[in-house]
Amino acid sequence: MIEDCIVTWYTADTCGKAPDHPAYGITASGLPVEEGVTCAVDRSVIPLGSEVHVFYADGTVGTFRATDTGVKGEWVDIYTPDYDYAVQCGLQRLTVCWTAPEEGSQ
Repeated sequence: MIEDCIVTWYTADTCGKAPDHPAYGITASGLPVEEGVTCAVDRSVIPLGSEVHVFYADGTVGTFRATDTGVKGEWVDIYTPDYDYAVQCGLQRLTVCWTAPEEGSQ
């Protein structure tokens, strides 16, 4: 569990690949980005394939799959297709926990 984890939001357009790049919208795991599912992590902190739970300030919990990388340290970057929403959410410090994938299930 990380009690003061940096949580941000990203879009396919903000991940550094042009829309005509063959890997545009494809995560480090090889899976496509998916709203409400995809999040990026530092794989040395949270293993790829983990189920990641983000505890929001309003008491709700978001559950995501760690299929992407691109952040360093105790940081979770959640995919959204909506740039304005990503900006609106900004940077938050939230509690995050995860369940590592079972051996060989990635």
